[in-house]
Amino acid sequence: NTIINNLCLGGERNIAIGTNTFENGLVAHNTFVNASDTGGKGSANVWINRGTYRNARFVNNIVFQEDRVAIARVDVRGVMFSHNNWSKRPARTCRGRGDVIKDPRLLKSGRLGSGQLRPEWFKILADSPVKDRGQTIGEVVEDYFKTPRRGAPDIGAHELLSPPHRLSLR
Repeated sequence: NTIINNLCLGGERNIAIGTNTFENGLVAHNTFVNASDTGGKGSANVWINRGTYRNARFVNNIVFQEDRVAIARVDVRGVMFSHNNWSKRPARTCRGRGDVIKDPRLLKSGRLGSGQLRPEWFKILADSPVKDRGQTIGEVVEDYFKTPRRGAPDIGAHELLSPPHRLSLR
């Protein structure tokens, strides 16, 4: 199971994994934003439910929550967390090496109405604290926009090129 380069906004659970067995699973370079509270206590931006987890990784994800909805709910062991961006401090069971606990500084420009949300809304800004803070993962060689990942990748689904590549006309 490989879940990479997704852009999620406003789900009751932006990602929920609940399975009997999640072996060698990878959840990487996703951007999960503002889960809704429509499920009450069942709402959480990230929810990893009971099951058997072996060699499962949750790496280089942005988890951004601006209100009282739980940023994460993890009911298991066996998931390795590292190099994630949390907009507020998650439970100890979710914390890992290389984590950044700050606002990721997303572009958030454009309309949010049904059919109007554009992928660019999820891009990180040049001064984002997640820039160059990810861990290289061999399975993820490009971002959501098909931009190649660099040696020090950005956290989340967007790899910010800096300085921007320019065409040279000769």
